[in-house]
Parts: sequence; C-alpha cells; structure tokens
Amino acid sequence: MGSTRNEILPTTSSDQAHAPLCVDLHVHTHASAKPVFPSLAWTGCPESYAQPERVYELARRRGMDVVAITDHDTIDGAMALVDSGYPDVLVGEEVSVCFPEDGCAVHALLWGVTPEIHEEIDLLDLRSDIYTFAAWLKQTAIPHAVAHPLHAQNGRLTVWHLERLALLFHGFETLNGAHGALYAPSERFLDTLTPRTLEILARRHALAPLYDVKTPLLRTAGSDDHSLLNVGRTWTRCCAPSGGAHASDRASAVAEALREARTHVKGAEGYPTRSRTRFSLSLPSTPPGMRLSCASRLRVFSRRVCAALRAQSSPRRRAPPWLLMRCAHA
Repeated sequence: MGSTRNEILPTTSSDQAHAPLCVDLHVHTHASAKPVFPSLAWTGCPESYAQPERVYELARRRGMDVVAITDHDTIDGAMALVDSGYPDVLVGEEVSVCFPEDGCAVHALLWGVTPEIHEEIDLLDLRSDIYTFAAWLKQTAIPHAVAHPLHAQNGRLTVWHLERLALLFHGFETLNGAHGALYAPSERFLDTLTPRTLEILARRHALAPLYDVKTPLLRTAGSDDHSLLNVGRTWTRCCAPSGGAHASDRASAVAEALREARTHVKGAEGYPTRSRTRFSLSLPSTPPGMRLSCASRLRVFSRRVCAALRAQSSPRRRAPPWLLMRCAHA
C-alpha cells in the first residue's frame, strides 16, 4: 500500500457511478486531553497538542476530501472547526466503552456526532455497558466502527470478547496507522465472519446478532495520529451512494457511505516513526521550520515534567526515581 492520497487509486466498475471521497477516519487533536498512558496522569500532559486547524490544513494538503476528527470521549476539537466555518468536516468521537462482565475496555469510532448525541451518551451512561451502547447505536443508525479491534486496550481482550464484538457491531477499523501489525490479522478476522459463522457464534453466546448476518461489514482505515505526523497517510475511500446525501454536503455523503459499507481501506499499514509519535504525545507540536533533535526534545520533556512535579501537592503522587534524576539535570 502507498503512503499518500496522491497515488493513483484503482476503481471498479461498480464504483464509477459514485463519487469517491477520501477521509482519514481516525485523528486526534488537543481535545484528547488525557495522557496516552494512565501511568503518566500525574504529569498533566494531554494525549495530543495538535491544534484542530493544523490537523485540518494538513489533511486537506495530503488530499483528504473530508476531514474527520475523532477525539477521545469529546467532540470539542471537531466542533471548533465547525463553529469556525470550516467546510467538509465530519464530527467524530472515539468512545470508550466496556464489557460489564469484566471491565474489558473497547474503543468505538462514531461519525456524524452532534452535540445532542454526545450528551446522550453520558446521560444514558452508555460507556459502562457495551451491550446497551451497541443497541443504542443500532437504534440511532450512527455510522461506527470498533477501533483497532485486536488491540488489547486494558489487557483483558480475549477471543470471547472478539466473538461478541462481531455480534454487536456493524463496522471495524481494519487498518490503523499506529497499529500496522494488526492489519492482516484484522482483515482475516473479518473474513471469517460469514453468515454461517455468525449464526454459530450467536448460538454459542446466546446473543442475537444486532445486524443482518448477510449485510457486508464496514471496514475503515485511519492514521490514529496524535501529533501531526501521519494525518492523511492512512485513509478510507468512501463511494458516496448515488441516492444519498446531496453532492454539496460531502461530510454527509461520507456518513451515508459508511452506513452502507461502501468503503475501501487505503494508505500506510504502519510507520517507522511510531516511536517518535508516541514520544511526541507529551510535547507541543514542533513549530513550522523548526526541528528538534531527540536530545532537545528530551530536555523540553524533562523541564515539563519538572514543572508538573513542582505542582504536585500530594507526596503519594511522586514520579519514578529515574525520572526525578533526569529532571535534576534538565
């Protein structure tokens, strides 16, 4: 697979009657305010420092027809673009939900989210019960996909959970730029979900499928970018339905294509800069024209950690010794 939108994208005869729209369906901004690792919560560093406007500009520069923002459990980043009048914005959200039996965490990507929908998730306490959440998604017909379905979010994911996810959801993110190694296994997993297999799983779990087993599953792709490095390098090509949204409303056309599973995953399967991406989550985005060496970035990080340590009032929330030593020399 290529790494940018500018490559020639193959089309099929069935696609020619539709307008292909490309969109990176998994991107974060500074609205994802929690640390990427819970163990770093004491630092106060958010998961991303990327400004929504810069995410938008980079996505469009890399050829995305529609810009989707999917921050963790908030739509603030996307709504900042909408409120500022940016065109072709698809408001999304990466919602954290869990299995009530054992607390296994799962992330679900939602698109076409309105402020009312976002508030309803909290009002109905949907995050604590994945079954109620999935039934609500079915009822509201919100386009969705399980994010990085083979990634054990809190170390509790098993085959038992995966089989239930197959019965509960219509969409799955098979190509995630930050978890490239999971692409082939994710595709194989979905390939096994034939109508016959889903019927077997339904009997095994005594759980009726929420969607018609003969309906094609939605497959999506996104960069899962947090730091303005890989926005638009992994994307989904959506074939907008001819009878769907008006051609002038491309974000709605993408949402309709997602509902009908008229998609193709495209772009890079993973990046050699993955470790750099993770490291940069704790740092502000580098200004244009300025390049920081790893040592320089570490010094900036150390100073930030020192400031966080000085702000700590509770002696029980101390940093590990190795980090305290690094701060002493910052």
